[in-house]
Order: sequence, then structure tokens, then C-alpha cells
Amino acid sequence: MRICYIASLIELPYRDGYGSGGATHTIEVARHLSALGHDVTVVCTRRSGELMTEKLADFTIVRMFSWDSPLFRAVSQRSPAWAVKLLRGLIVPFVLFRTLVHLGHLTGLAAFRNFDVFYERTSRFTNAGALVSMLFRKPLLVEVNDEQWDDLSLRRSHAIVTPAGCMIPECYRTKVRELNWGVNADLFQPCWQTSAVRKELGIPCGPVVIFVGSGMEWHGLQYILDAAPLTLERYPECRFVIVGGGPQLEGYRARVEQNGLAPSFRFTGAVAYESVPRLIAACDIALAPYTSKLGENERNLFACPMKVLEYMACGVPPIVTRLANSRCLVEDGVDGILIEEDSPAAIADAICYLLDSPERRAALGARARESALRHYSWAQHCRALNELFMSARGIC
Repeated sequence: MRICYIASLIELPYRDGYGSGGATHTIEVARHLSALGHDVTVVCTRRSGELMTEKLADFTIVRMFSWDSPLFRAVSQRSPAWAVKLLRGLIVPFVLFRTLVHLGHLTGLAAFRNFDVFYERTSRFTNAGALVSMLFRKPLLVEVNDEQWDDLSLRRSHAIVTPAGCMIPECYRTKVRELNWGVNADLFQPCWQTSAVRKELGIPCGPVVIFVGSGMEWHGLQYILDAAPLTLERYPECRFVIVGGGPQLEGYRARVEQNGLAPSFRFTGAVAYESVPRLIAACDIALAPYTSKLGENERNLFACPMKVLEYMACGVPPIVTRLANSRCLVEDGVDGILIEEDSPAAIADAICYLLDSPERRAALGARARESALRHYSWAQHCRALNELFMSARGIC
């Protein structure tokens, strides 16, 4: 089938190095659908100077959505309060204008490529996906991964893919297919070159704990820094590796230095997606201590943290807060450890609990890998999508 994957807010590839779960998700779905024999075109956002069309892996990228307009730049340069007032007054004409522009682009692309189905990632401020599927009388499937959905898209859709069916309006729930997000289990796997990776990090020996992320407030990195001294009291040779880039991480790096913890920490900065697995696999324990901030809006109900799945696929036991485990990815004491949110002491206790027993740590890691392969691979996710696409064939 010729599939048009509409990802209006996603930038591919994500060039700033700060990490993007949405970009990873989109790329993996496109790759695995292509592997099933489909001709996939991803329609995504574009920044100034980028190519309009590019081949990435086995699928095509067409960049046509953009926030980089003179109007948007003018608004963003003013005070936030001024911008909010202006945008509230302009929201209806803005959505209408954006929809018409996007619909024009998509119509030309669809006429040229003759798509069989449209697959729309959660849209915001545009109805172009639903309208182009109506215009060409082709089925629309919708991927809902946060609280921002478009009613027209849900009404028009043949199927709704989401990890949280309970969040979809009741009148559309008969269309829901609940699917968790996944992990590339071929890329993320146990590594047998641990010593070489640790040498690169300047860690010759001792246990290593890893965190992967951009350091957003709800990621819990601030509690890892508070847990470090508690851990080092019992395991002074323990080292903490922080993988990721972004403006937030500079503040954490400065705090580590101010607290005299620099010898125990390694900040790698932004790392290419393909290089992350070897860093994870070279460590003994992986952290995902999402905070109570995650639960302050409805987005938490969709939470399916891919880095937890990536830790598991690498055979490294994860320590995860209960709030972040809303999808029941980790079974406490079986393939990982669950802890309460916002507690440095809980993080330190869980780290030491795993460091106390190499045998326990190895057993949890092996079961984590097995669980990732059995339940959470992108290949499985896309086989389920494939069934939905095939059932939608011919539906107008």
C-alpha cells in the first residue's frame, strides 16, 4: 500500500540533538511499515534551508509544515502575555489559514503519489489530514498520543491507535485499537564490548548507573543528583552517566560541579540515536524517575516512556517511578524496580538494592530483555498497524 504518514509537528531527523521521542516514534513506524512492503511517505515539519524532499532509510520524507513564518517569528519575539492575547484573538482565522495552506500542499502530494491510506499523527491547529482523506475518498487512521486530538479526524477515522483508549471520547471508542509504543530490539540489545565503552567514558571499573533524557522537569534528573551522595556513601566507586543534550542539562552539570560530585558524573552531551544502545548496554542500572509533575495534566495518561523499553531491550534493569509505569511496562521485582515519585532516598535505595546482588541484577536484566522482545517491539506494533491498514483498504 502507499501510505501517507502525516506528522505535522515532527521534525525529521531531529537535528538539535536534544532528543525527540516523537521523532523516534515516527521514524521507527515508517521504517517497520516499509519493511512490511509498504511505500511510506512521511509528511512532517520543515525549518528554513531544509530540503523539501529527502530519502531516509527505506521511506520518503516530505517537509511541508512549518512554524517558521514571519508572523510566527514576530509574535514569538514579543512578551508571552502579549503573544497569548494576540493568539487568542487570531486562533480561529489562524487554524483556518493553516488548514487551507496544508490542505493545498497535501492535495498536490496526494494527487501525485496516489496514496491508498492516510495515517495521521495527533494534529494540532489543522484539519488538513481529515479533509484530504475526504477529498480523495481514502481511509484515514489516526494516532493519538497526547490530549491534543482533532474531533473531525476522530469522526472521519477508520481506526484510532492509542495507548489510552479511555481518553478517547466515548462516541468514538468502538474505533480504538490500544497499542503501546515500542522499541527497536535489533538496535537496542545487550553489548559485549562493555570495557571499550567504559574506557571511552573514563570509567575503568566500578558500577555504572545511566539516565537518558533531555532533563525536562518531569524527567526527575534533579532527584538523581540528590540521590547520588546517598548512593556514594555505600558505593563510592559508583558512577552516573547522563546521556542527552539540551539547555536544561547545563544547569544540572553546573549543580554537579558546585556540589563536588563532578568525579562521579559523566555528561555525554547529545548522542546520535544509533549510539545510545551501546552506552545503555555498558551500564549496570538505568533510571527513569519521572516526577509528580508528569501527573499534573492529562498527558500522563498517555505516558509510554520509550527509554524504559530501550533500557529493557538492552538487558539493563530499569528503576522506574510508579507514575511513569501507567502502562505496566515493568513488573516490580521481575524485570525492573518500581519506586515512588519525588524521592531521592527511594532512588538511592533501589540502586543499592541492585548493586548489593550482581546475580539479582543480571536476572532482572535478562527478564527485561525477554519482556521487551515479547511485548514491546516496533515490529509487533507495526504488524498490528498493518492489519488495520489492510482492513481499511477500499473503505471511503
